[in-house]
Amino acid sequence: MTGLPDRTAPLSYLQEQLWFVEQDDPGNGSYNELKVLVLDGTLDAARLGRALNEVVARHDVLRTTFVYQGTEPVQAIWARGPVLREASAGGEQALMEYAREVAEAPYDLAAGPLLRASLVTLGPERQALVLGVHHIISDGFSMNLLLDELDAAYRGEPANGAPAQYG
Repeated sequence: MTGLPDRTAPLSYLQEQLWFVEQDDPGNGSYNELKVLVLDGTLDAARLGRALNEVVARHDVLRTTFVYQGTEPVQAIWARGPVLREASAGGEQALMEYAREVAEAPYDLAAGPLLRASLVTLGPERQALVLGVHHIISDGFSMNLLLDELDAAYRGEPANGAPAQYG
């Protein structure tokens, strides 16, 4: 993410702890999270991309990086977030290798993005949604909420209320 963020916010206590761990051991994959969903049937990739953009637009933390402001780390909240990438895989084994690469790829907390989303084509009516995220912006509970909202947005359902903003 380049330019200046829309705004900044202080780090939560847990974000601060994870940020310090990352400073001490950059690129450590211990806090990388991965979710792979195999999707059978017809899928509209453009619609899924729009749905992901809707969810990312609703939740500041999915558009956040972590930078120094003066002498303190802060959340830098950006206007735009990550977008859905499309990739091809030769089958289930290739998907597993791709997912492992996503899971092990280091995150740059200052540059982002801290959410990586890929739609991997496995066959004519078989795809996999691969979501990689750094734990500083997500946990297992929030990942499930993200998936629920993504499903609703894909189906064209309105979002349930205002999102709770982490910052």
